[in-house]
Amino acid sequence: MSVLIFDADDTLWENNIYFERAFDEFFEFLAHGSMTAKEVRDVLDETLPAEEMHLEQSGILNNFDPDEIAALKARLTRVAHPKGGVIFREGDSGTDLFIVMRGTASAYIHQPTGRDIRLVTFAPGTVFGEFAILDAGPRSASIIADDDFVSYALSQAQFAVLSREAPAIAIKLLANLGRELSGRLRRADRMINELEM
Repeated sequence: MSVLIFDADDTLWENNIYFERAFDEFFEFLAHGSMTAKEVRDVLDETLPAEEMHLEQSGILNNFDPDEIAALKARLTRVAHPKGGVIFREGDSGTDLFIVMRGTASAYIHQPTGRDIRLVTFAPGTVFGEFAILDAGPRSASIIADDDFVSYALSQAQFAVLSREAPAIAIKLLANLGRELSGRLRRADRMINELEM
């Protein structure tokens, strides 16, 4: 999973990044210090593949076999957004989980002061909006496409169908999502601990 963490000053810190696969060079580059959001976008433009990645390359599906991926893909909807497109807004009712295939999208929360704060940027292979298949609560942040963006969406309704027709695949997906959420919480804990020092 590729997750970039920005602080309130729009600075990306190297110890808050989790990159795999094609992002090894990018990770080495980041190890030399912090970067602004624009610098990250410039590097991502050079690093990310111009073409859409394949679903089986997504980290959330690492342990899925081809038949399981095919069964899941039958329940997914391909979604495209232009640069600046709103994927969903903070407070919207959540119905879909998204698996990023091309481009990046950033999560923002709106502050009472009127300022939006960037929380994270999602790159190909990552997943966001996963709470939508777990509960019907409102979205906790807005997600905006940083550039031309393509993802696969899994709705609550399609997840329910998958759970009935292929429960082992649904359980495997939930287990992988659990591991992803656990990793995010651990990274958030580390970041909080570092900020308290």
